[in-house]
Amino acid sequence: MRANVSKSLLSKVECGQKPASPSLIATCARALSVTTSDLLGQPYTQELRRERLDEVIQPIRVSMENWDIPLDWQVPA
Repeated sequence: MRANVSKSLLSKVECGQKPASPSLIATCARALSVTTSDLLGQPYTQELRRERLDEVIQPIRVSMENWDIPLDWQVPA
């Protein structure tokens, strides 16, 4: 309910009958107060931290999570 997503859609995604769109993933992550990486089960988290790549990747990850332009938005050439 917090994500404002129908139970039918969520059920289909959970069962693998329908792919989860990036906007659905972002919406559900926000509703659950987790990152999209946590929701998707980002692999190799410990390795990234150990190699200190997490410090470099985190600002990029935050920017991508906050990128919220409608899919039908068009940029003129």
